[in-house]
Amino acid sequence: MVGTDSMINAFTTLLVTVDPPGLAPLFLGLTVGMNPGERRQVAVRGSLIAFAVLAVFACSAPASSARRHLRAPSASPAGCCCSPFPSR
Repeated sequence: MVGTDSMINAFTTLLVTVDPPGLAPLFLGLTVGMNPGERRQVAVRGSLIAFAVLAVFACSAPASSARRHLRAPSASPAGCCCSPFPSR
């Protein structure tokens, strides 16, 4: 079972990776001239695509690590909570 510390670590890693405050000016700059409905549509589409990309890499990492014979927990995404390797 995943502990609270592992979940906080994974969430923090995800938040730092996605960087919402850093992407806000980029989003606003790219959606200049769009009405609120179009902006919402662009935001939802971008969020779904980003989620899909992260999910594919998160799901394929354990198989990829096994093929390369990597056995260290640090070789897995998020370091610990998503690790295919048991903690020692």
